[in-house]
Amino acid sequence: MTHNETIEYFKKECNKYKNLSDNKSKRKIIFILVDGLAFRFVSNTTSSIKMEKVKKLLSLGSFTLYKSLCSYPTFTLSGMKRLFTGRDASFMDSIFNLGSSIISGDTLFKKLEENGKKILSLGDYLIFSWFPNILTKDSVKTITTTDLQYFNDVDLTTGNHIDYVMKEKYFNWDFLLIYFVGLDQAGHFLNNDKGELIKKKIDELDEYIFKIYNEMSSKNESYIIIVSGDHGMTSLGNHGGSEKEEIESGFLISIKDEVFINNNDTNEINQLDITPTILNFYGIETTNDSIGIANDFTSNLYEKI
Repeated sequence: MTHNETIEYFKKECNKYKNLSDNKSKRKIIFILVDGLAFRFVSNTTSSIKMEKVKKLLSLGSFTLYKSLCSYPTFTLSGMKRLFTGRDASFMDSIFNLGSSIISGDTLFKKLEENGKKILSLGDYLIFSWFPNILTKDSVKTITTTDLQYFNDVDLTTGNHIDYVMKEKYFNWDFLLIYFVGLDQAGHFLNNDKGELIKKKIDELDEYIFKIYNEMSSKNESYIIIVSGDHGMTSLGNHGGSEKEEIESGFLISIKDEVFINNNDTNEINQLDITPTILNFYGIETTNDSIGIANDFTSNLYEKI
């Protein structure tokens, strides 16, 4: 490589970082949290149930896919702590998992609020009980049922509000959290990770993600869309242990005007890295006691000529 070629190469590499750093204060981030989103539901595995529209977006480079890794215990409360604090979970979280135990200390949402970011949230009531005060300030709808037979209604109510929060009148949020709990509930209720009802849930989520992407890409806004699971799911629809299917969940990201490469199954991200990553996108320091490391995903971007 000649001297001039070396200079041009480093210019291109610097431009990748510059594009991701520009307009951080104006950027909108949508975090789509899918409870029980096992990695196989979004990867190129031989699973017969997967998100076809998301698969298409991956092939176009609109999203890139990572395997999100977590440690035992793989309960929902444990996942929430890892995802939104950057701190690891403990065995005590297993005991409190079914209750509405408040996740205390420094959190992603607290950091965003302290830095003047407006948070809007949609989803099942549990997410609001774990992060009270901040999330409940601007929640559009909460669900109050815990009956597993209502796993369809829970996400339907959440999904019906997507159009609402995308309207210009209500488009003043900086961070939008959308929590879909139905897939996890379906797995528990059916004691299975396959069949028509699970496929229906995956297709439904596929449609919501596709819809949100189309809505945001049609707007003149700087945005990042993240889709993440909190844990995986066994073939019996369960989680909580340390099996491969439980510790591996899906993580997808789309960044305005960026095209990704390496959309394969080899990329990995630790759940503990997700809060530092989101805060870094805003130019905000990570949470206290976080042990995660921010990922800027520049290694997965196509070079722009």
